Amino acid sequence: IDSLKNIFHKSLLGLVNYSKNWGVKPVLMTQGSCFGKYEIKNIHKYEDYNLDSLHKEFNKVVRDVAELSSVPLVDAESFMEDREEFFYDPVHYTDSGSIFISNHIASKIKRVLN
Repeated sequence: IDSLKNIFHKSLLGLVNYSKNWGVKPVLMTQGSCFGKYEIKNIHKYEDYNLDSLHKEFNKVVRDVAELSSVPLVDAESFMEDREEFFYDPVHYTDSGSIFISNHIASKIKRVLN
């Protein structure tokens, strides 16, 4: 898992830096989830991790890259985690979940543009 996290970290940091070099103001976002409410089997390749813990590990990478690169972050995980009304399944948003997160994204983007 550590090697995957390192690759993801380098790739995301590279994307952020590339964006900044072209004058783009990136905004990163963690992924909210509802693994606590839905039954999901582990992926056999990563037996020591369940999907919820993998999800959290990669969200940590997103947070780290946002902090390291001074990029705004929409931390969907922190305010959507296990809120069943926002999810059809562990990771896909319902209409109300989409509206909820889009309001947070719009708010962050407005602050970046002003």
